[in-house]
Amino acid sequence: MRRPASALLGGLAAVAVLAAPAPVVAAEPEGLVIGTVLPDTGELSEYGRGTQAAVLLAVQDVNAAGGVGGSKVTLVPGNSGGTGDGGSGDKVFARTVQRLLGKGAQALVGPLSSQLLLDNLSAVQGLPVVSPAASSDRLDGKVFRVVPAESLQGGLLGSLAVDDGVRRLAIVARNSSRGVAREAAKVARAADVSVRIVTYADRTDRIEKVAGEVAAYRPDSVVFAGGPETGPLLSALVKKGIPTRLYFTAAAGDAAAAERELPSRTLEGAQMVSLDLRVDDYFAEQLMALDPRVKEMEFSPQAYDAAVIIALAAEQAAQSGPITPEAIRDNIVSVTKDGRACRSVATCLTFISLGEDIAYVGPAGELRMKSGGSPSQARYGVSTFGSGNKPTGRPRYVTWPASS
Repeated sequence: MRRPASALLGGLAAVAVLAAPAPVVAAEPEGLVIGTVLPDTGELSEYGRGTQAAVLLAVQDVNAAGGVGGSKVTLVPGNSGGTGDGGSGDKVFARTVQRLLGKGAQALVGPLSSQLLLDNLSAVQGLPVVSPAASSDRLDGKVFRVVPAESLQGGLLGSLAVDDGVRRLAIVARNSSRGVAREAAKVARAADVSVRIVTYADRTDRIEKVAGEVAAYRPDSVVFAGGPETGPLLSALVKKGIPTRLYFTAAAGDAAAAERELPSRTLEGAQMVSLDLRVDDYFAEQLMALDPRVKEMEFSPQAYDAAVIIALAAEQAAQSGPITPEAIRDNIVSVTKDGRACRSVATCLTFISLGEDIAYVGPAGELRMKSGGSPSQARYGVSTFGSGNKPTGRPRYVTWPASS
């Protein structure tokens, strides 16, 4: 039965259930239970406090607007540990998920690491999982996320090259970034640009061979979608005659800027694309009021939106039946697109109670999730390198693909 709009009013404090060693939890919570698997420890722990605080803020906002299904939302925080790849973080993550399930969690926010999720998909099978930061293309259709799949930026990189009038583009990518290469090539080829893709193993020792393959193609421009190996690869290309038009993903650009062997002005005019992770002042003030010890706020808006999306999906499910993990999962995509835009939790909940379709727009911006659970567009910063081989000035921010 659909509950009346008046039931959405009133202020209810968020119930935060603290982690080990002695968690305090309301017995048999009646409403929606959201768990977090965010990095309190491990390589990404600098983001842990901010993202945990953001989820708590989201739950407080939901409960202040009347909760979900007529009941307050319960939050059960948990530690995701490290970044996966067979390390100790995998064990921490698995233990945390089991603890959260024991506390009745129906949906999870986190983790930040793609590899950690890929290593532990079996541990979260059947649960709606919304990650604030995991961007691997291999996760598409397996989890939901508030950041786009890595490959989305490839189209923007290809578009930048096309706008510069390039005619012969080489795209050099790690195997794990093949999606970036494909998207960049698609945009470039649509503009009748000749394209050659050169890929290599993520942990490669084939720097000279890769550089030789690129040079043999005689490109007038190169897109780089790699990691730390991008610096040595650039140095090898300089010796073979590197083009002047260069384009980088964020990881590749950072590696290029750190390469000390490059002659000055090698990267002048090159462009680097990175996800827009700016945090507006109002949101930052809210986080600091909740936890003054928060220092790093990147991915906190995304964590807030992840929790809100779960709550809105649960509320939408409650209009026609019980709130279950399956029902939440089935409603997540639809609350982000093709409906009436709403920017506050209270407004979105009211619209749902009135039977309206919604398109939630939160601190992280528009999502418009595709059926696979990834945003169909995102905002990126485009930085330009100066004569000192470093990005200069402020990035210019663009939405890709551009809204029609």
